Amino acid sequence: MIIVALCIGDRAEWALVEGTEIVEYTTTDGVNPFFMTRREISHAIRLGLPEVFFRRRWDGVFYYGSGCANADKDKIVEGSLTAQFRSPVSVESDLLGVARGILGRDPGLVCLLAQGANSGFYDGKSIVKNVMSGGYILGDEGSAVHMAKNFVSDVIKGIAPQDVIDDFMLTYGTSASEVVNEVYESQGHINAALARYATYLAENIRHDYCHRIVYDAFLSFFERNVAQYDYRKYGISVGGGVADRFKDVFLKAAEDFGVRVNSIDASPLPGLVKYHAGTEPEKE
Repeated sequence: MIIVALCIGDRAEWALVEGTEIVEYTTTDGVNPFFMTRREISHAIRLGLPEVFFRRRWDGVFYYGSGCANADKDKIVEGSLTAQFRSPVSVESDLLGVARGILGRDPGLVCLLAQGANSGFYDGKSIVKNVMSGGYILGDEGSAVHMAKNFVSDVIKGIAPQDVIDDFMLTYGTSASEVVNEVYESQGHINAALARYATYLAENIRHDYCHRIVYDAFLSFFERNVAQYDYRKYGISVGGGVADRFKDVFLKAAEDFGVRVNSIDASPLPGLVKYHAGTEPEKE
């Protein structure tokens, strides 16, 4: 039996797999080695998962997660998972997890749009080309954080329409100064503090202003990321909740930019389970 996990942003999905069947499935809060120590990750996993996930030594743990972008960060997560599960562990990026979950062993251009955003060309085994995401400060175009940051900035500066500003403040029971304080006092969780305001955009997407914020965020993603690949040849396969949540706007922006969207999958975990069925982590 193996464990397959996919952590995208603030949410992680976990599957206990026997053969090709998921025998136990659960979700937990996401973890990220850029913002959390090994101890904090271990604590979150131990408290978040049901006891069944710790009952025995497994044939392998296949973990794909946010922040698993280099060897140093991977080791933080690997150390935590090894200590918790006492089993062979493989740690890879969330983008590779999305690629394997959607495309299996077929090559293609894959995009991840969730709390953050990323893209890459997948050769059927690995991500062989990647336009650097840049994170929520230097990039993440098209993500929940990106569109929420642009939106909240307009609200606190009085650029957004007054009816939107008034409704936003009423909806969240807050003020411009309180929003600013909340975001900056979130310290290592600023991205999560911002991303939650994308919910307002989703609930008010029929408002022309909210629609434009979301549309422009997706267009920026295409212009600054997708355009650097051979997207006309391959089209794109998209994972993560944001493209699914704003599907109509996303497809319109893609059409206007000339991008063919092959698929949108909010949760590629089932495909990832299928990819790993009957396998064990490779030995170095």
